[in-house]
Amino acid sequence: MQVEGEHGLPYAKPLTRVRETVELIRRLARDGRVRFHGETVSGENFDLWFTPHRRSFPIYVSAVFPKMAALRGEIADGIILTRSTLDTAARIRSHLAEGALRVGRQPGEVTVMSLLRPLLGKPASRRSIRCAPAWPSMRASFRATTA
Repeated sequence: MQVEGEHGLPYAKPLTRVRETVELIRRLARDGRVRFHGETVSGENFDLWFTPHRRSFPIYVSAVFPKMAALRGEIADGIILTRSTLDTAARIRSHLAEGALRVGRQPGEVTVMSLLRPLLGKPASRRSIRCAPAWPSMRASFRATTA
């Protein structure tokens, strides 16, 4: 598994772990101190050593596979694509929509971002895909439209 191989950490139940991690982050930002005992993530009296500028902020999470993308539609404000083509974005949007609708959200509430500019060929989506401002040359956003 990529997480174990690259980071040397055991990574069981990835859907549960991501769901719990996002919940932990939201609680910590909102309350400043967290006691959390999930199935895969636990923290006893974890606190911030600073006061956050905002107590609530958008959370963007990456996903590649369908189940994880659907989970993003349920719990995240945005998804970060790591495999960037317009066809990928179109497939990911359908999985996001599945997850969003499952919890009563509108699919358009979840922003799709890319670490890399999608390869522009036959555009598969009328929606914007914003580039994450990870590098100065990628700060511009762009719009892909179908012909």
